[in-house]
This record gives sequence, C-alpha cells and structure tokens, in this order.
Amino acid sequence: MIHLIVACHGRFAEELVNSAAMVFGEAEDVHAVTFMPGEGPEDLIRKYEAIMAEAGISDDVLFLVDLFGGSPYNAAIRVAAPTARADVLSGVNLPMLLELLDSRDDKSTVADLVKRAYTASLEGTKAFRKALPSAAAPAAAPAEAAAPLADRRAGRPMSGHMQIPLLRIDSRLIHGQVATSWAKAVKCDAIFAISDEVASDPLRSKLLLQVAPAHLQSYVITVDKAIKVWHNPMYADRKVLWLVTKPGDIVRL
Repeated sequence: MIHLIVACHGRFAEELVNSAAMVFGEAEDVHAVTFMPGEGPEDLIRKYEAIMAEAGISDDVLFLVDLFGGSPYNAAIRVAAPTARADVLSGVNLPMLLELLDSRDDKSTVADLVKRAYTASLEGTKAFRKALPSAAAPAAAPAEAAAPLADRRAGRPMSGHMQIPLLRIDSRLIHGQVATSWAKAVKCDAIFAISDEVASDPLRSKLLLQVAPAHLQSYVITVDKAIKVWHNPMYADRKVLWLVTKPGDIVRL
C-alpha cells in the first residue's frame, strides 16, 4: 500500500487528516506532518525521515503538501528525489485526500494516484451560483426533480422490483460520506433522496444533486413518488440507494 505523507504549514495537515477520517473512516499508512513557527526545512526533513524509518518506507510514498515552493514542498523534494517511486504533489485539499484514500489498493502506483489527485482536486472545486439557472430562465420545475426516467435498454426485465442494497436514515440525505463511501460500497447505479419537505424545496433539492456522484443517476423525490417507482416494473433489477430523513417515512414506504 502506498503511504501518504501530508505536510502543511501550521497544524493544517493534522486537521485535514482528521477531517478525512470523519468522512472516510480511519485509514492506515497516512501520516500528518506539522510545520510550526520557528521550524525550518531541516526540521521537516527529519520528520519525514523519522516517519519513513518507523513505517519501513523505502519507496512507494506520495507527499501531499499545501503550497508549491513552500518549505514542506521543498523539503519533501529533497527526500523524494532519490527515490524512483516517490512524488510530491502540492495543493492538497479534502476532496483530493478522500479520493486517494478511496482509490489506493495494492496494485496502485504513485503515478496512478497523482492522476487521480489532479482530477479530484479539479472536480471538487465548484461554484454554487454557476449551477443555478439564470434569472431569465422559465420557472419550470427542474429536470432533476422530475420522476426518474425508466431504463429502456434491451434485456431489462419487465416485472419485479428494483434492488435496494441500502436504506439509510440520514437527515442530511446526500452528502460527502454518501458520495465517497456508501454509494461505492453498495455498488448502486442510482440514488433516491426521499423527502416530501426537501422535494418541495427547489433550492435544497439542487444543493443535494450538486454533491451527488456525477456518474450516478440521482433524484430528490417525495415518498409517494418513491412508492410508485418501487411498483414500476421498468426499474426491475436496478440497484438504488434509498435515503430518507426520518423513520416515519420508512413506515409510509
């Protein structure tokens, strides 16, 4: 497994790793390095080398630092340069770290993780206003709030019900942990956020759909709509993650 060494000014690295654990859970082979006032590059090098010695790391390590050209970056370069399977990546942020934690496996290379980190960092930067319709747009209901469209691909069964690999009660409905962990764990191909209150609020619906994984069909629908879709044979064998805000909605379902 490739080791990740997160190094930033102040205690940012420690808190970034702690924040990632809130979403992803505790992860192995992830190390935080602080850089405090009064310390210099040599102090950082000693910290890096101590971590590598204690963990038995000789190669296969990726340094994640905050600022390009800053002391954590420059010190990491001095440690990583002699090692062919090591690299240093600046601009570390939470989406990047979460993607690396989720995509690491025994077959990953440092080069693979660097590519994933670039993509995650870019995709994790979004502007809320850009996703909203312009003021001149018609006041029609957003397409995302409509009933999910049936998958009419050849071979789709015409009887039975969809598969629900997970029915989760979560007042937040769709959020970072759902997008990065639960959806991948259950291998669903769609997400239903089921709430009468949220489905009737266009702003809250849009906020949820903004954070949903881009590769999954995601919908914010009412309880009644979820019941109708459940009985629709066009959805047979679809794997759908169901999210509700309260136990009472499960009783209704």
